Amino acid sequence: MNLSDVKTGLSDSITLVGSKLKDSFSFLKDMMDSSIEKINALINDILGLAPLIEITGFNMREVSVDMGIPPGISISFNKERI
Repeated sequence: MNLSDVKTGLSDSITLVGSKLKDSFSFLKDMMDSSIEKINALINDILGLAPLIEITGFNMREVSVDMGIPPGISISFNKERI
């Protein structure tokens, strides 16, 4: 095995690793974009329920979304005093 073969093998390995990393990052970006779209849809659904929640005597005070593993969502309500 000569130096040229080693150089070619190393270059091919680096190209392969770079390609795998690019594919992995692309997959993660696609997952993140999809998650953001789903969270936006969920928040819009929750906000759409606000009038119904107000009829029951509650007010939505805060909606909090945690982007992590696992993701989380918290909703705070206030009860109207009559």
